[in-house]
Amino acid sequence: MIPFTVIMIIAYILIASDKINKTLVAIGGAAVTMTVAYIYFFAGTEIFTEKEVLTELVDWGAIIIILSLLVIVEVSKSSGILNYLTVTIIKLTKGDTEKILFYTNALVFILSAFLGDESAFLIVGGITLVLVKNMKLDPMPFLLTEVVSSNAASCASITSSLTNIIIASNFSFAPEYYLSYDRFLLIAFPFSLLIFGINLVIGKHLVRDRFVCVGECITESEIEIILALEAADVVKNTALVKRFFLFFAALIIGFILAGFLGIPFFLIALIGSITLILITGEYSNIDKIIKRIDWSTIIFFFGVFIIVGGVASVGLLNLIGEAIGRLSGGNKILIWLTLIVTSGVIAAFVDSVSIALMLLYIIPSVVASAGITTPASVIWSVILAVNLGDILSPLGGVNSVLIFLMFKREKIKFSFLDFMRVGGILSALNFTLVFLYILFISSILGW
Repeated sequence: MIPFTVIMIIAYILIASDKINKTLVAIGGAAVTMTVAYIYFFAGTEIFTEKEVLTELVDWGAIIIILSLLVIVEVSKSSGILNYLTVTIIKLTKGDTEKILFYTNALVFILSAFLGDESAFLIVGGITLVLVKNMKLDPMPFLLTEVVSSNAASCASITSSLTNIIIASNFSFAPEYYLSYDRFLLIAFPFSLLIFGINLVIGKHLVRDRFVCVGECITESEIEIILALEAADVVKNTALVKRFFLFFAALIIGFILAGFLGIPFFLIALIGSITLILITGEYSNIDKIIKRIDWSTIIFFFGVFIIVGGVASVGLLNLIGEAIGRLSGGNKILIWLTLIVTSGVIAAFVDSVSIALMLLYIIPSVVASAGITTPASVIWSVILAVNLGDILSPLGGVNSVLIFLMFKREKIKFSFLDFMRVGGILSALNFTLVFLYILFISSILGW
């Protein structure tokens, strides 16, 4: 038990420190985990077999979904569709600072809710940076609120974050736990929208002193020049836009029907990615798309699955879950509070996916030892808290790291403590709202 625990702790510390590439840490940790398992095997104790590594420890369904979504995002980028959407919304603002803030944040929220928070921020954040710099405005409040809005959207649907995919896939997208695509939306999207609205208002207030011009403010004639760009200029073929919207609607309908028909969720995602390649004509650029896919994310998942699976195989995570259940005395409210605060805060400093994978093994033990009839409320406490915990610190999520890199590159003054001040206030509020929401939906649904 001790060797596998040490491996996981060291791996998580290295991932959190960001001193070494996290994919290298994950795959290295997986290699050490399997080596230790073989040593135990030769000593007469079988921890897990080679077959179990491929069939039980690694969730291939989740990996196929993630890969399919990465393909969809890359095809969308290549065809210029997402840039088309961004430029269209920016033109609607006509240079108004308040409108730019709202529309860009709304776009980030919508794209994050269905295509994933990291991709959405990279696309909209990059264009926002160019726009506000040309308008001679301080980019900090715009980019920071977009990170916050993207984070609010991370729990909106199954496909809005990798954490959601991992957790929902682990429980086989069970409708009774509201983890099928349609039921997930029913539970999560209204709450996510509420968090978006509240965080945008409060976040804007917390950085209100940074809504200033950098140097001389831009003139009206200069604004007209900036807004002269036509949305059609950023897409290769305007007919693609209509096809994309039809595809997107069909994909969401497919995800919803999959739950009713018992079709594997990963199959819909896979078919969707292939369909988008065909209807956009990007099959001629398939080699370039494959090269641009973030394969390090797939390898990272593979490695973490094995590291956490190794610890789970020796029963440690079950013991932790049982301890939480017993210490709570079967009190669901105390369990919710414990999981919301601990998982949310840890996710702020360690990769949220790594934490989610670990908690997947703890949840069943918590439920069983506490005598809870259905794990739905416990599962949803973890989903909402882990996603929203990302903005507590700059180490919590990819977007938080990205925004700091942007600030450093553009020489924008905004320190680690400045981020913690804004993120701490918003996270405290978000965790409170998560608890109240879990209390509300549990009373309504009989959890």
